[in-house]
Amino acid sequence: MTIPIRRSTGAAPTWDRYKSAVRKVDRDSLLVQAAVATAQIAREELPDELTRMGLTPWCVADVARTALSWSRFERPEADLQTLLRL
Repeated sequence: MTIPIRRSTGAAPTWDRYKSAVRKVDRDSLLVQAAVATAQIAREELPDELTRMGLTPWCVADVARTALSWSRFERPEADLQTLLRL
């Protein structure tokens, strides 16, 4: 499975920029993507490529926690690409 990811050449995102990026995505769809990724990790079905890109249990948990705390409804729907970007 190949997923193109845009890599930033700038500095690492700050907390405010990260929180802002999460807030721009629909909370429910982002949580669904986090649940799918978590299930794949638990069943050891996650492709190694995604793990190397940083899709780890801790990162998925952080995105889900941030979405629950700061995100809202009725935003653009999240997909796997969105989860990887965050």
